Order: sequence, then C-alpha cells, then structure tokens
Amino acid sequence: MQMRSVSRAVILKDVSRAAQDVGGSDLPRLPRRQGNNKGRQSVEDLLKLFTIVDERKLSGALPRYVAENLTFVNADSVNVLTMAKILKVLNNA
Repeated sequence: MQMRSVSRAVILKDVSRAAQDVGGSDLPRLPRRQGNNKGRQSVEDLLKLFTIVDERKLSGALPRYVAENLTFVNADSVNVLTMAKILKVLNNA
C-alpha cells in the first residue's frame, strides 16, 4: 500500500472517530481509487474530509500529525518558506 493510501486511510479513520465522538453523522463513503487519476482523486477526497472537519468544527478532536523524518528539509527550502510567508504578509498589508 502506498504512503498516500495509508495516509488517506488514517485520516479517514481519525475524522470518522472525531465525528462520532461529537455525535455527528456518518461521513461520505470514499471509494478505493484506481487508475490514472488516482492521485488527483485521493487529494480531492482529503480536501473533502478537511472541508467536513472545518464545517463540523472537528479540528480540536483530531490528533496532531507530525513528520517523523525531516531530512528532506534543507536551508534552501526553509528560505523559500520564509520568503513565501513574508510575501503573504506583504500582500495582506
């Protein structure tokens, strides 16, 4: 099972549990994705889940997800992130 599929399953399970804990209704069924558009459809499913989390105000009931390995982050990527944040602040000013 690919990491994306595992991540999607974990998030779906956690959102379902959070919805049940606050007495919410069931979540929509998310089919197993296959084919050429699998990646795009999986991302759309995740966005659908996070829209539900936002609408039902479930974020406080979800676990915090963290990265186990940050070796891919280097000084250049941090600088790009910093610049992106600065640009966002300047655009909102």
